[in-house]
Amino acid sequence: MDIHRVIEMASIMVGVAGVAQQLKTANAAGGGGGGSGAPTSVSIATTATGGTNNAVLAEEGGANFSGMDVAGSDFSSGQGSVTVDIDAMGETFPGVSGQATINFFGYLRATGATSFSWDVAVDTIATSLTAGTASTQGTAVTTQDATGSPGVTIGINEQGVLTFGGGRGGLIFPSNGDILQFTISGSATNSSGTTNASNVTVKYTFSS
Repeated sequence: MDIHRVIEMASIMVGVAGVAQQLKTANAAGGGGGGSGAPTSVSIATTATGGTNNAVLAEEGGANFSGMDVAGSDFSSGQGSVTVDIDAMGETFPGVSGQATINFFGYLRATGATSFSWDVAVDTIATSLTAGTASTQGTAVTTQDATGSPGVTIGINEQGVLTFGGGRGGLIFPSNGDILQFTISGSATNSSGTTNASNVTVKYTFSS
């Protein structure tokens, strides 16, 4: 075989091997349309910066009952807990609303994300009501910023609902020791994948 042809073929093989190694390195680094990986540092917070991380704000909008409002300072380890005065509910809701409607407000912190999702759900395991029913209503927004303005907008837009028992004879509220709990979840996505934030929960314990 011609020695020049042997050298030429060897050079081609070395070139192909080099290209293959370059592709392998690029893919390992997230190349080929994969970006630099799925979003990182994803969490639910009360604001974009500062505020409280692993928390949301909550505001009752059915009768503007502040006894069910939840602040960032009410959170610990991802759970916001408040005690609700049943007698105060009885002084507020009759003649105004047959349900408590909870609006949630939050911000999805994330690095490298291009789209976002939120969800609000009743924690059916933790919730225990002797009267009334728990549910959600509305469709959650798909924006990173769902902080809105409490008292003006509805934030995440998917609301927690406590529908009271009773009828024409009057409303029946939860009993002493009853619990209502909602779970708020969020995720951030880019072309490489989706990263879920740690869920946060809002817990109401009713007391008389």
